[in-house]
Amino acid sequence: MNTDFRKTVPGGGWGGVPAFLVVACGVMILLVRTGYAQSPFEGEWQLQLIHRGGLYPKWSKANNLIVFNELRPGKAFTDRLPGTYEIFTMKPDGTSVTCLTDKAPVGLSGFHKCQPYWHPSGRFIVFTAQNEHTTPTEHNMDSFPGIGHNHDVWIMTADGRRYWRITRNPDNWGVIRPSFSHDGKKVYWNEEYSMEAHPGMGSPWKKERNPKGEEWGLWRIKMADIAFSPNGPRLAPVRIVPINHLHPGFRLIEGSGFTPDDGHLIWEAAHLGETDGQMWWGDVYVSDLKGGSLRRLTRTAPLRRGNENMEYSPDGQSIAWSYHDNPEPGKKVELWLMRSDGSDATPLTHFNTPGHPHRKRFQPLRFTNACLELDWGPDGQAIVFSMSNGATLEWPYMTPNIYLLTMSGDITK
Repeated sequence: MNTDFRKTVPGGGWGGVPAFLVVACGVMILLVRTGYAQSPFEGEWQLQLIHRGGLYPKWSKANNLIVFNELRPGKAFTDRLPGTYEIFTMKPDGTSVTCLTDKAPVGLSGFHKCQPYWHPSGRFIVFTAQNEHTTPTEHNMDSFPGIGHNHDVWIMTADGRRYWRITRNPDNWGVIRPSFSHDGKKVYWNEEYSMEAHPGMGSPWKKERNPKGEEWGLWRIKMADIAFSPNGPRLAPVRIVPINHLHPGFRLIEGSGFTPDDGHLIWEAAHLGETDGQMWWGDVYVSDLKGGSLRRLTRTAPLRRGNENMEYSPDGQSIAWSYHDNPEPGKKVELWLMRSDGSDATPLTHFNTPGHPHRKRFQPLRFTNACLELDWGPDGQAIVFSMSNGATLEWPYMTPNIYLLTMSGDITK
């Protein structure tokens, strides 16, 4: 295993923390260089709330629309839920909100449609949806967008009028985070495969009941070549990237997709030798398309810190991601930025910092905030992301909003 262990630690003492000048007239911060480390970015950054209630936004470079999930009241797969998560689009300023999945096939009625991702042409959207194996559970959280129990991969046209089911998983499997390659010739998703490792039982889909080292289940990356014809998408062959088997002692937490040149994959995994045998916290790695030739971009796992939702800037020079320095996953998660080699990590949001304008203006103090999935704008000067202010065991579990962080100045110096 060829691993490049970087020394930059987000939130730690090696990378240094930039100083911030808070502009009183609005929530705008000026990143400046410090003596501890050079920031990869200079200029003014402005934070805006553009949509209440949405999560998992992805930005189409082709048509300049943002696709996202939002809870919609209506009949669900269980009477205990008053609605389902559906897929919407909107303009980057939050206007022209349109539901796409109100035209979905009858077989998807009452099921969550989750985690949409644009094809680079802007003509198709890949997403996950609950399948016919879905049954009510204690809190019904295992079918929540981003958890993926009994979900399959689907593709639809950008107008939501035509649908194709890509996978047909058996009961107790799951999928999360599908995406396309930047050239549109590959499709990618994460698959939960515990049924293979534990025949007859699989994953209980409860982190408290899963075996140690499998708290989030057993995940692997799958991908396939894809082409589109008038009859729809055609996939061949479907390939497995078995991170856990290629690198003993690793547990894949989730993969985010392709590097900008489509020659490598970026994913998060727990090194069990550094996490006391648990997969609660993970670090960011880049590998080739077969899962080898690793480069490690963060070193946070021994400190019980975690990283998720990595997305490259359009020029490939930077990575934005969500990072938490709290021992309990999902709490106090902020948006961070680093160079593509893992250096110069810089925080972008401060929802969990008492007294900071992000906290004071956008969120009440009683909530614990978590930045979720994100994406870059076409010009690399903006990031759209969702943020949840608190989570409960009662529907709707989260209270997310979608924000836009816009930048000015030269952010590549």
